[in-house]
Amino acid sequence: MGKDNKSGREEIIELAENPNISPAYKRFRLAGIVCEELAKYRVRAIMVGGSAVELYSSQHYATQDIDFVLSTNERVTECMNSLGFENHGGVWECEGTPFIIEFPKGPLAGDINRVRNVSIGDKIFTVIGAEDIIIDRCLRGKFWEASPKIMGKNFREGYFSEWAKFMIEANADDLDWEYLKKRAREEDCEDVIRHFQKMYKKELSSLDERHPKRQEIIGSQDFTDYLNKIIETEVPKLSSRTSNYKTFVYFAKPILSLGVSWNHDDDILIVKNMCKYDLEKERILECLKHSPNFLGLSAKEMTVKANIIWKNAQDDPLSSSIVCSYIKKHSCKNK
Repeated sequence: MGKDNKSGREEIIELAENPNISPAYKRFRLAGIVCEELAKYRVRAIMVGGSAVELYSSQHYATQDIDFVLSTNERVTECMNSLGFENHGGVWECEGTPFIIEFPKGPLAGDINRVRNVSIGDKIFTVIGAEDIIIDRCLRGKFWEASPKIMGKNFREGYFSEWAKFMIEANADDLDWEYLKKRAREEDCEDVIRHFQKMYKKELSSLDERHPKRQEIIGSQDFTDYLNKIIETEVPKLSSRTSNYKTFVYFAKPILSLGVSWNHDDDILIVKNMCKYDLEKERILECLKHSPNFLGLSAKEMTVKANIIWKNAQDDPLSSSIVCSYIKKHSCKNK
């Protein structure tokens, strides 16, 4: 077991030092490593809390730590120490890395049969079901923050309930609405769920009230000016030495600024813009694998999905985009 643990520790250090992958991917990869090691000690770990919100919000929510509910606390210290983590008052830290792990007290606040396994390369971690983490955020929003009067005139969406709304919108097609409503009734937050469901149906084809529709904002002068500012002041010059992750962010940042869930059309738009910038197909497909839509896919699934998006982008006649025109105007070509 010592040899495996040593390789696990080394992988964690290498993960922390790798500048070419996103912080979110690092955390999810770490989750897979930790779950795998705990399993060797017959401990089942299920991701909960902010890290689960990060997953179900397509990484729009960011957290610094990873939370797991455990099946047992036996031998956890032995396992975590073997991976280089030390316990500081319930907060596990790995020296020389930014990684923090916590194990909130169980049991799991949800249905154990609804947890999901997420693949990150050759690692797998288990996460609480989407419906149950949505309920968790609704409860925090309703009872921890200033209690909103859902059915009255003074409804106010707080921080936690805002993320419940975001996850509902991001996962609406995959949610078990009957189960979600059942749990909401049991936890006395059905009013919150009903409110957000009504909002989602009303805003299905648009952003929330703080933003115009995608098509309108991308074509507006305000967005053009904002994009111009990003290209001129915030985005580093793209070169052949720029990592695939940074290259993806380079093209994605204007769309990410809209503050909504990343969707399939956004992947297509990214491919179009990269093509106009004369990036090679192979590099475009590798950059595309950093899209939020690719999180949790195996290497083979990523390749298949990337090629489908590539084909969709080539088949779509509506290929014009002000994003690309500004990138080409204000940036240097591959060096």
